[in-house]
Amino acid sequence: MSMHLILGGVRSGKSNYAQKLAEKNKKVLYVATANAKDEGMVERVKRHRADRPKEWETLEAYRDFSQHQDQLQKAEFVIVDCLTLMISRLMFEKEERVEHFVWEPEELLEVEHIVYAQINELLDALGHTPCALVSNEVGLGVVPESWLGNIFRDIAGRVHQMVAKRADRVTLMVAGIPVNVKEDS
Repeated sequence: MSMHLILGGVRSGKSNYAQKLAEKNKKVLYVATANAKDEGMVERVKRHRADRPKEWETLEAYRDFSQHQDQLQKAEFVIVDCLTLMISRLMFEKEERVEHFVWEPEELLEVEHIVYAQINELLDALGHTPCALVSNEVGLGVVPESWLGNIFRDIAGRVHQMVAKRADRVTLMVAGIPVNVKEDS
């Protein structure tokens, strides 16, 4: 298996690097976790689609990856772009969580459990398929002002640790330059 976690800030070159890793494969599956609801995200999705080869298959999903296990494992290479969008969609998939930005401790535990379970389900569904998992490194910036921003940052940080433990390689993208963080031999 070759699982590669690619972390970095916004516009650091994460997606382009993942695409370069995938280029040598004929049967690539691109897993898009975004939900293009606003104009800015619609434009980003269009740009990402234009940047990747047309013959690549696209799966739009952010949860329940065991349902897509066959599709994931039949690919020669899978790109998941991106884990942080997956996390935010999981955190706010219940309408009442969007309306109330303060959660009871039980709700917070439930959200964390859902996120970690869905991340593990994704990793398990990938099996031994070579893959690149793209995610925003949100722990290097300023401490978020909002309670919710802190919760998101903490969950994303723990998800990155979970994935990094299982990954064969971890790369941090800095200004378009890949910096090797972990490489199992």
